[in-house]
This record gives sequence, structure tokens and C-alpha cells, in this order.
Amino acid sequence: MTSMECLADVDITFNYKSPHFTKEKRLAECEQEKCFLVNHALADRYSVEKTRQGGRLVILKDDIGTHGQYRCCESYNISACDSMEIGPPTTSILTTVNVHQHSEEDTSARKGI
Repeated sequence: MTSMECLADVDITFNYKSPHFTKEKRLAECEQEKCFLVNHALADRYSVEKTRQGGRLVILKDDIGTHGQYRCCESYNISACDSMEIGPPTTSILTTVNVHQHSEEDTSARKGI
């Protein structure tokens, strides 16, 4: 299982872009109090949860339909994003990104297995 955690004190969105298509697809949103998938049909592949510092998107299935680029962006500032790529084969990975584009001291990204 793979997940992407975004650290933000503002509303955020999780987006996905397949390597086979050019258009990006919005998967989930996190507001001040909650996170939710934008379409219930996505629940067989993804879950999303609110964290103390933002939100976490969990990719439940590792298959060709979930391989590609995942982006986490501030909802109202689409230039403040971070991304990660998922492709075969994957292991259990937690990626944490901070979407704020401030000084180097303020921006943190860590990856762990």
C-alpha cells in the first residue's frame, strides 16, 4: 500500500495523471475539518483521511490503473504543489510533502519505507 501525505494549513487537493492520458484527474480534497474523495466510485482504489497537519491519500491497489503521477496542491494556489510517481513494482511507501512554497527552512519533504 502506498500513501502520499501533504502538510498544509490550507485546503488541498490530490490529483492523478496517468502516463497513458494527458488530462489530470482530481481524486480528493481536504478542507479545514475533513477530507473526502470527489467521486465515491474511487473508493475501490483510494482512501483519504485528515491528518493533524493536512491530509493523506492512500492508494489501495497497485495496478496499471493507479500507476502515474500524483500531485498535492493548495486548492486556491495551483502553483503550490508537490508530486510523486508510482509505477511497478511498489512496496509500502509513505511520502510526506509540504505544499507551501516558502524558504528552504519552511519546506520539508521526507520519504520513508
